[in-house]
Amino acid sequence: MKVFRSLLSIFISSTVLTAGAFVVSAEEDSSISNNDIPEYVLEKVREKVEEVTYEPKKTGTYKVLPNGEEVKVPDIPDHLKIMKRDDGSFSTQSVPDDGYVYVYDHYDWDATQKDWYFESTGTIRYTNNLNTTAEVYYEQQTTKEVDWDVGVDIGGSTSIGNDFLGSIEVNANLSVNRSKNFLEGRKYGAKVSIPGNTVAYITNYAVGANTDGAIVYRKYSPSGTSWLGMYKDYQGGTAVIETDAHVEITDSEPIS
Repeated sequence: MKVFRSLLSIFISSTVLTAGAFVVSAEEDSSISNNDIPEYVLEKVREKVEEVTYEPKKTGTYKVLPNGEEVKVPDIPDHLKIMKRDDGSFSTQSVPDDGYVYVYDHYDWDATQKDWYFESTGTIRYTNNLNTTAEVYYEQQTTKEVDWDVGVDIGGSTSIGNDFLGSIEVNANLSVNRSKNFLEGRKYGAKVSIPGNTVAYITNYAVGANTDGAIVYRKYSPSGTSWLGMYKDYQGGTAVIETDAHVEITDSEPIS
């Protein structure tokens, strides 16, 4: 899922080596190195990304009873799911005579929490050869696109996907999207402090918005004339927060 690319680094009074990003200091004396980011550092990054920080409260399909309780039922077959037209109407022409119609109604948001380690966009090595602390920005070297991670029906329908994103924006007050490009040459996150005579490995993470929720369908008779109840297909996922980036020092060590 993640591609880490070893790049040349410029050694100055402070030096940088990158896996997807770099920083260049202001000093002019320089030399070139093509050493890799150590595997143990990249493994720490992977562990952060793979750590499970969110578990949905429910999965599967539930029928909503008149008293509001929900009872688990078999999943709705895909060929019985129908989207409304722009005017609110829907067609039942493709539904079998003995099948019911499940018309998409809305996305029912439940809760949102941030995933600060949704996906890494790169790791840099910064070597501070000075005796004083260096304040360093993470700067993206190669453009990287980070995509959302959502349920099949959310990702497969423009309408449901838009409602999913809209529910996060309205209820959690976050600006989210299906994807975000981390652009080459752009700085992300806050500065980090590197002590003098220290090698530090700095990683930037895209931040996600994890969301519980359900795709809500109205069940109708095969003709589409009789409403027979509400059904919830619990699908959530993680949208990409457009305004956030999380930068931190993954590892550091004194210069030997």
